[in-house]
Order: sequence, then structure tokens, then C-alpha cells
Amino acid sequence: MVSLARIVSQGLVPATSATSVVQAVNNLLAVQGQQVSALPHALLERTPGAKFSDVTTAFNQLELVRSRPMRGTVHITSAADYHWLRLTLNQRSNYSLRNQSILGGISETDLETAWQLVKTHAPTQGIRRKDMFALWVQAGLAVKAQNATSLKAPPTKQARVNRWCNLMMWQLDRQGLVVEGPMGTNEHRFIDATCLPAATSAASGFKFDPADLRAARMEVARRYAYGHGPVSVADLARWAALPVTQARQALEDAVSNSELIVRVKIEENTFTPAAPPKVVKEYNQLLYMRADLPDLLADNLSQARRLIYLPAFDELHVGYRNRTCLTDGAGEKLICPTANGLFRPLIVNNGRLIAVRPASSGVIWLDKPTPYMDKRVNKLVDNRLESLQ
Repeated sequence: MVSLARIVSQGLVPATSATSVVQAVNNLLAVQGQQVSALPHALLERTPGAKFSDVTTAFNQLELVRSRPMRGTVHITSAADYHWLRLTLNQRSNYSLRNQSILGGISETDLETAWQLVKTHAPTQGIRRKDMFALWVQAGLAVKAQNATSLKAPPTKQARVNRWCNLMMWQLDRQGLVVEGPMGTNEHRFIDATCLPAATSAASGFKFDPADLRAARMEVARRYAYGHGPVSVADLARWAALPVTQARQALEDAVSNSELIVRVKIEENTFTPAAPPKVVKEYNQLLYMRADLPDLLADNLSQARRLIYLPAFDELHVGYRNRTCLTDGAGEKLICPTANGLFRPLIVNNGRLIAVRPASSGVIWLDKPTPYMDKRVNKLVDNRLESLQ
């Protein structure tokens, strides 16, 4: 039941699907996006009327951007959400990255110079990563990295330069100075991020107040529960890289301040309204979701149960800490068979994983399918892959 409800809230049925790829991203707040080739698939599954060119246009017109707003993991957000989300969720990772930058020999002057080089040399459609790195090297910014002799330094000069450039890129992203936007060939190009709506401006997706991080975390919780629910405190804590106490507070604030979000528990396979917990351990039994989700699920049950083909790193899988409603340990191993973090595209039926479809091979089944199911899945995959050309 939880998996089917998540399919509905994530916009994977017609009743909750988006009318544009930007709306699809907004509905989820952020979409994991480290695999560039998988992203159009994720958005088109949630936007039935859209085409591949609509995804390209959204990035080229800077309606969508690619950055690392939380966990140091690449996500797609709307341009309007980029700055406030970054400021809300990067509080913990900034300290670690700052220490890495110091060890890498990156100074505040280096940051300013690197940013100015991007501003000066990036064309309207952005600059490729390798060209941005070359700019920094040619300007002499990576000299200290080339000559580093620390025991922690990579063994070759080129490896040290690459690490330095990556640290610079991540630091500029964290500080809201550069971001990935326009699409190139299997990559996104970098632009000056200061052209995007400021976190405190009226154009921001949420008007950020640096003195009130609690309100910003509540907005994260509200939108996460609305677009991903049902979710637990642990799910939000993992997704947004928040301490559990802050995640708990944010979800409770969302329930208290918005009629759109409710607190529930599962009783006899039914979502039942739940009272505020009296002790911390009671939170383990609670879920948070959009208030109309039970009705939406009842009205769209057959659509939620249908066969769905999703890309690697789709939010239906990676958007939660607890994914047991979608698959078991054998299914997780099928999705990610090695420790390298490379996930495979998913085939879901009736809310459960039934197979994966690696890009380099055909469908791999969790259990042997019937000939009819095998034919249905391969036709579904072929149709979607054709739409992504």
C-alpha cells in the first residue's frame, strides 16, 4: 500500500502527473540527477505530454538547474528553488568541504578569481566542465595543487590538478556562484549562478530568512511529504541530510502549519489519522503525506498498479531510507549489484520491483516471468527508449 501511495504522490499516475517538466521537478522539490542520461526519462514518466526536447528547453532557458543542494549528491531543482534550498540544506556539508578546500590549497582569493573567470568566459549557453577546469589551470590557480607533496595528495600531477578543480567546482556550487544549466552532449554546462532568483527575493521558490532556518526546513518537509509521501522521519532525515531531531520537528511543523500535510499510521491496511506522539519512539510508527492521498490512491488504484519503467536513480527508489515497500534485499542487489553505486533502471508492477533493465543488456528478472509479462515489459521499454531519442 505504501509503495502504491508513493507512486501516486510522485506524479506517476495521470491524476497527479505534471503538465510540464518544470512542474514535475517542483512537485518533488528535487530529483536526484547524477546520471545525465537518466534524467529525461524520470521527468517524462511524470509528464505524459512532454517530449525530450521539452527537457532540453527547460535547462537551456534556465528553468531547471543541476547542483548539489544536499548530501553532496547531484540533484535537479527549479532555478527558483536553487538558492534557498542550498542555504537551507548545506549547513552540515559546508564545514567538511571547507576543510577539504583548505587542504587542497584553495583560498578565498582563488574562489573569487575562479568565479570571475566563469562569468567572463562562459557563453550564453554555458561552459563545459573540462573547459572551465582548463581556464583555472591556465590562470595559474592550480599551481599549489600541482606541487603538493602531502601524503594525502594524489600520486600524479594531473590527478592533483583534477582533484583541485573538482573541489573548486563544488565550493563554488555550495556558495551559489556557479551551477549547471544548459544541456550539452551527455553533460550540463556551467553558468554564473548569481543570475538565478536570490533566496530572499520574491521570485524565490521560498522566501528564505537566514535568521529562521526552522521555517525553511518546514518548507522542505512540506514539499517532500507532499511529493514523496508517505514518508517517515527517517526518510526525510536521510533525503535532506538533516539531523533526525530537525527532520522530526520539520515534519511536525508542516502538519501544524499546513492543511495539505497530515500525520498518519497504518491500521488494518488503511491510513489512519494519528495524534501527535507523546514519546519519541512513537515517531517510528508514523508517516507523513499529502492530505488527499488516500482518496487519490482509491480513485487511481489501477493506474498505480500498472507496469512502470523507471530510470536508474529514480526518486521512487532513491528518495527514501526505507524502501522495503518497493523491494527486498534481493531486489536491491539486482538494482545495484556492486559497491560502485551504479544503479540500474527499474521495472515496477503493482508497486513492487519485478526486474531491471541495464543499458548494456536486456531485461534481468527478479523471478522468471510469464511469456505474456516478458512481452509487455519489452514493449514498454522499447516505447520509452524510442521517446528518448
